[in-house]
Amino acid sequence: MPEQLSLPPISESLWWAIPNCLAGVRKPTEKDLPVLRSLQVGAIVSVLSDDANLELYKRYKYPHLWIPIAGGTAPSLSQLQQLKTFVDSQNDCGNAVAVHCSNGLRRTGTVLTALLIKQGADYDSAMAAIQATNPAVELREAQISFLKNLSSTSSI
Repeated sequence: MPEQLSLPPISESLWWAIPNCLAGVRKPTEKDLPVLRSLQVGAIVSVLSDDANLELYKRYKYPHLWIPIAGGTAPSLSQLQQLKTFVDSQNDCGNAVAVHCSNGLRRTGTVLTALLIKQGADYDSAMAAIQATNPAVELREAQISFLKNLSSTSSI
């Protein structure tokens, strides 16, 4: 897919759910990868339903993880555990992790909120934290239901 000409700079698309540890961002282009590294992002998680950019991340030697999630939906519990394990291991190595979908809002917002819930936040405080850092995050009903259920049964 050709790169869009109207993409905002990646530095304006990056938003920190947990400062210097966990961020959300739009799908980066090749020219964005050195900029992300300069912004202290050391690892990338793609939650796109396709494997776009994975070869690019390999070429730029970015530790990365692909968790395919269909648009408008939430991850499975096993995907969430896989994501949490990757983020924890990268943070332990000193790498901040950026999670992306297409625009860095719905699927990205869902998984970042889920990770805050896994750290002990309830649904309302996790959503408030995400909305405070990126007011453009707007989740679908299936994603909201997943997060509310996760909050009431959280024990990964």
